[in-house]
Amino acid sequence: MSVDNSKLIDEYKRIKEDHWEAEKRFFARINLAGSIIRVFDKGTKPDIINALLKLDIDRLKTIKSQSEFKLYFEKQLEKLSAVIKMTNKDNNRIMPGYKWGHSTKILCLYLRDLVIHSHLFDQETSNKLSCYLYTPIDGIIMKKLKKVGFKLPFKAIKDIDTADKFYNVQDALSKASDAVKVPRVWFDDNWGLRG
Repeated sequence: MSVDNSKLIDEYKRIKEDHWEAEKRFFARINLAGSIIRVFDKGTKPDIINALLKLDIDRLKTIKSQSEFKLYFEKQLEKLSAVIKMTNKDNNRIMPGYKWGHSTKILCLYLRDLVIHSHLFDQETSNKLSCYLYTPIDGIIMKKLKKVGFKLPFKAIKDIDTADKFYNVQDALSKASDAVKVPRVWFDDNWGLRG
């Protein structure tokens, strides 16, 4: 029996053309699971997904240093945090740390997954970029940091209201991870290994 596969082939052509956008959308959606999105006002999720999809991910391929990554990160953070602030103006569950707490958490998760877990980057680029990524800070990571004796300058994600608070943690993680010669972002493995 002969089957006309032309429509199926056309669908695969469309999928091939849209594959990278689908990967980005997939990681945007999974990084806004219930435990992350629940602190935001109702209806925020689609706006955050759209903001993530508009970020300049291709620029990552050209980054060659931690300082370049920091500039890139902060530029993307400005875009994402503006959307979050606009849609959550009076939300006491995320204020005042909407930018350096909640927005960085989402951005760190999204970039981690695109760099490490997607196929957007070849292995060499992925390995290089992994060393620049920041660790997403959430309650589980904060608990582990306290357990290993790190004194946090905040009690909750919403209290991470300055760049200094965010970067002080990242710098400490960087020094410790450099001593072991692993990417700083691997501290987030504690999230997956929790009991």
